[in-house]
Amino acid sequence: MTEVPDYLKQYAHNIKRKKEEISFGIKCTCGCEDFSLAKNTLNAEEKKEIEEVEKQAPDTGWHTLYGMRGEDGNDHWYIRRFFFWKKEVFFPKFPYYYGINVVKAVCSSCQKEILLFDNRLHGWDSQDVPEEHQKYVPHFSKKMPKPGKVWVCLEQPDDEEEVDPRLFTWIVIYAVRDGHKRAFFEEETA
Repeated sequence: MTEVPDYLKQYAHNIKRKKEEISFGIKCTCGCEDFSLAKNTLNAEEKKEIEEVEKQAPDTGWHTLYGMRGEDGNDHWYIRRFFFWKKEVFFPKFPYYYGINVVKAVCSSCQKEILLFDNRLHGWDSQDVPEEHQKYVPHFSKKMPKPGKVWVCLEQPDDEEEVDPRLFTWIVIYAVRDGHKRAFFEEETA
């Protein structure tokens, strides 16, 4: 059965369930339903470091890039040339903070911050996150978008056995403003 993850239960309202999907609105403990959404960003030093790593990435040209897990347990990346011939390409290691995604909602009434998603803590991929990644403090832009309602949609496996609701496989966070619903953030977590 699909459930609202524990960390969001006190804020979830108007809960709707379909087979493997659960969706709900967010309401602050003060009763307000209007929020500004914020996603983490990189600071200037981190951006510069990422640019340096990207310069070391191989040029794949117009070739299709695809990956697979090898027998050694590592990911391998290839470009396809001349139909069936493939060439392995190697990418530099990106800093650990490059793949961290955090989304929060800030109440427009009391300014309370509600953590909606942190891929180090939530979703299937959060099960094996190194301690170094857990210690990283994400940066957020001071500039907040116009407040509106927030709608969260989660996909969870529809298994016979009980599954931790924190381990969902997909999340979409929507901003609802002036009657229009648009995806603010989306991530597959498995």
